[in-house]
Amino acid sequence: MPHANPRRELRGSVAIVGISESDRIGVRPDASALMLHAEAARNALADAGLSIRDVDGLFTAGVTSVQLGEYLGIVPRYTDGTSVGGCSFIIHVEHAMLALAAGLINVALITHGESGRSGIGGAG
Repeated sequence: MPHANPRRELRGSVAIVGISESDRIGVRPDASALMLHAEAARNALADAGLSIRDVDGLFTAGVTSVQLGEYLGIVPRYTDGTSVGGCSFIIHVEHAMLALAAGLINVALITHGESGRSGIGGAG
């Protein structure tokens, strides 16, 4: 007997309703990774017609969900800081889908932001 595919069962029950980038793309010596996360988050929420108060699920890597939540004024019911390198945010989409479908949250905010200059001078 084949196993049920939970991803397939979620089709049509969750949706991506807003997406955005930070205010400016490129070299941003004026912006920390946290600021880039916040800019993109605010822009995506505006794109979706939602506000910070609507968010009850926060998914991020690079900065912690606690840092980002505090910076934005979000007090989430659920957070996910899974960090597995460049694909963290793809995994966050799946985790958010499952949390939404389970009724743990109503609105998931998934963020990414990094400053390409932040690693200069680091271990190579």
